[in-house]
Amino acid sequence: MQHRHYFEAVGRNLQDICSNFESLFGGIPVVLGGEFAQIGPVVKHGQRHRIVETLLAKSIEIWPNLKKLKLTENMRLSGSNPIDQSFSQWIGSLSYNSLLNGKIFLPHYVAQYHSLTTFVDSIYPKEIMEQTLDPEFFQERAITAPKNDLVDEINRYVLDQLPDNKTSLFAVDRITQEDSTGSEDRQMPTECLQSLNPHGLPPSVLELKVEMPVMILRNINAEKGLCNGTLS
Repeated sequence: MQHRHYFEAVGRNLQDICSNFESLFGGIPVVLGGEFAQIGPVVKHGQRHRIVETLLAKSIEIWPNLKKLKLTENMRLSGSNPIDQSFSQWIGSLSYNSLLNGKIFLPHYVAQYHSLTTFVDSIYPKEIMEQTLDPEFFQERAITAPKNDLVDEINRYVLDQLPDNKTSLFAVDRITQEDSTGSEDRQMPTECLQSLNPHGLPPSVLELKVEMPVMILRNINAEKGLCNGTLS
């Protein structure tokens, strides 16, 4: 969610461009969409009241002049099974039902595991992984995690369940000479560089297997379809 000052600045600029200072956004129809249950704008070292003041709903020049419409039907769930619909309603109530604040209990139809391997095996059964690499098998399931370390651990475990031998691709671990920092920085050992795993970059050792799903995380060549999010 963006700071209300962004909306106010855009509104004033449009008023100036259109020479219409009486109408919101200079009289230009503008459609805004959002969910106030999401995380608010980031205020460095800000307390709750300071964060609340940054919300669009606190803008006295914009919010009172907006026509508010609420979406009530999830079109993606039309025709889905009752469990999916029930889970969607439960997720949607977490941010608005005060009875669900604090510790919550998952619905009975949500499976719970205390072992990572058991959990992963329930999504990617070993007996199926060893026999098929059908793309539809992987399209119908996914595991999300809050931290990259956990994602890497899950990926390594799933990779080990796939047939065929692994191929290891090693990164070129060296410091470029383009900066003007001291020579001590350029003497960092290779072992240290290999231990780094910065966000957005491939690992120092990339392990692959034939026909395993691979997703591209940055735009490489748009003409060839090698774009961020491409799954092959």
